Amino acid sequence: MQALGFYFSKVSIFFLILLFHHFDLEAKENPPSSYYLSDTHPIKPTLDALFSTSRVLLNEKSMKKAGFIISKPRPFTNLIIASHPAMPGYIFKLYLDAQRLHKHKPELHFWMMRIQGALAVRDTIETFQLQDLVKVPQKWLYQLPIKPKGKKGYIRRQYILVEEDMDLVSSEDNERLWRSEYVTPDLLNAIYIILSKAGLRDCTKPDNLPFSWDGRVSFIDTQSHGGKVPFKRLESWLSPLNQLYWSKLTAP
Repeated sequence: MQALGFYFSKVSIFFLILLFHHFDLEAKENPPSSYYLSDTHPIKPTLDALFSTSRVLLNEKSMKKAGFIISKPRPFTNLIIASHPAMPGYIFKLYLDAQRLHKHKPELHFWMMRIQGALAVRDTIETFQLQDLVKVPQKWLYQLPIKPKGKKGYIRRQYILVEEDMDLVSSEDNERLWRSEYVTPDLLNAIYIILSKAGLRDCTKPDNLPFSWDGRVSFIDTQSHGGKVPFKRLESWLSPLNQLYWSKLTAP
């Protein structure tokens, strides 16, 4: 019995450590006020009204009932991208209460990374005066209302990410553009500068570097930043002439 009591003491200590670790993780996630969608933003009242009425993020059914048009969960991350006809010009990235935590981290962790990555891209664009060639969406945190409460047995999400809609061409048209001579040396130079300065590891493929209808390339995936960039990955998506240029441009 004494040994059993010792065992339960060790188990209790283990779970206490996990609990304190959880609170410590939450404590580190302290977004500056500039990260939040402001109270004066035109879509803030609509979001407040929608998310105060019901537990919209409970599952896919509740999202559709609230009027959202949602994508299938992305492979690996299970991220969902949504839009709403009452809020044209914006998209929403989110996780559902019914989903498991990605990498055992709250969604706020990933939203902050995406905002920070977008800020790094925007700063580079402005520093090198690349606004005519590329762009990056504004991104904000929207903190969900306290009520209604979450459902027992589900993970109550606290934030969604609000982004400007970049008015992208279709996936098929995007790939055609990337293989065409529409991609100029000046555009490749701009992309190389931003990838290098911001360290955008996942922006070396057309899916994450789509063309917008205004002719510019949009940096839409800014979560993985500050790392080593696999430049060669983009090469296969380019025309033969641009492949040669990109290879020389990115050579060590």
